[in-house]
Amino acid sequence: MMNYDEFKGSIQDQIKDFLPEKYEDADVQIREVLKNNDTILDGLTVVGTDSNISPTIYLNDFFDDYENGRPVEDILQKIADIYVNSDQNINFDTSLVTDFENVKDKIVCKVVNKDANEHMLENLPHKDMEDLAVIYQIALGGDGDGIATINISDQLLDGYGINKDELHDIAVQNTAENRPASFRSMQEVIMEMMGESEMAAMGMDADMEMSGGMPMYVLTNEDKMHGAAAMLYPNLMDEIAEKVGGDFFVLPSSIHELLIIPKDSGAERGELENMVQEVNATQVAPDEVLSDHVYEYDTKEHELFRSDKAEERQERKEVEKVNTTDRGKEEKTKEKESLKQKLPEMKAKADAINQTQDKVKGFKKEAVI
Repeated sequence: MMNYDEFKGSIQDQIKDFLPEKYEDADVQIREVLKNNDTILDGLTVVGTDSNISPTIYLNDFFDDYENGRPVEDILQKIADIYVNSDQNINFDTSLVTDFENVKDKIVCKVVNKDANEHMLENLPHKDMEDLAVIYQIALGGDGDGIATINISDQLLDGYGINKDELHDIAVQNTAENRPASFRSMQEVIMEMMGESEMAAMGMDADMEMSGGMPMYVLTNEDKMHGAAAMLYPNLMDEIAEKVGGDFFVLPSSIHELLIIPKDSGAERGELENMVQEVNATQVAPDEVLSDHVYEYDTKEHELFRSDKAEERQERKEVEKVNTTDRGKEEKTKEKESLKQKLPEMKAKADAINQTQDKVKGFKKEAVI
C-alpha cells in the first residue's frame, strides 16, 4: 500500500490517462491550499490549454478512501468525472467577481472560528462575534460534489465601492433568501437519516426524547452546507425562542449546523461545553470545527453571547446602566445650572417686555382722551 506522498504522486502521474484526449496537454499540479481553521489541504488542478479555470479537488479525503480499501483506479475515475462534468473548457471572466453589479446577488456569509483562522482573516473583511468571525463569499454555484465559492478579500471590497457594514447586510440578506433555514427536532433528523424501520430495529421510538430526555433541535440550512450562518438570519433566533419556549443554548456542532437546547430543559453549561469539545475532538473534521464554546440567546435583549461570559456580560450591563443613570443626572444638573445662568437674562427680557406693555397702555389712554 502507498503512503500519502506516493498516493499524491500516483494521482498526478495517472490522472490524464482517465481524462479525454483533449486534456493530454493540460497542466496538472498539486499545491497546498489554506482552508478553514488554517487547515492545509493538498489540492489537485488540471487546467486545459483552452481554459484559465479549474476546480480544485482535495486529495486528503480520497487518501482516506484508499486506506479503507477503495482502488486507486476508482479514485482516479471519480476525479476525472468531476473535471469532465465541471465543463471547465471556458476562460473565466474576472469581471464576474470584480464587478459589484455582477456579484451583489451572489454574496453570502459564512461563520468561522476567529482564533483558528487568524492568518486567513488578515486579508479578509470580517465581523467579529465573540470567538467567531463572519466572512463573505461569492457563491459561483455547485453540484453534488460541493459548492464553488470565492472569499471576498479586502482588495475586492475596495473595488466594490461599499463599506464592510453594507457588505455584511447584503450577505446576510442573500444568504437568508438563497439558503433558507432548516429548524427541526433531533428526532426528525435521525428519522430521516435512519428511517423508521431501522430505528425500530434498534429499539428507538420516533417520539423519544434525545440526550436523556433533553429536547434538542438542529438548526442549519436546506443545503446543509455552512448552515451555522443561519444564526445571523433576521428574526430567526426570536422565532426559535417562541418555538422552544424562551431563552436557549446554542451548541456549535460544526460550521454546517447548530444544536439548540432550551435553557429550561435543565441542561448545565459545563456539561454541554464538555460535550461540544469531545465531539469536536473525535467526530468533526478539523476544517469543519466551529467553536469549543457554548452560546446563549437572550430573548429579552435579542442577543447571542458566549455562555461562559454570562456573568461578565451582566456586570458590564450593570455598569452601563449606572453610567447611563449618572449621565442622566449630569445632564439634569447641567440643565439646572444653565437655567440659573439664564435667569438674569430672562428676567431682564421680561422687565423690558413689561415696560413696553406699560408704554403701549399709556399711548392707548392718551389716544382715548
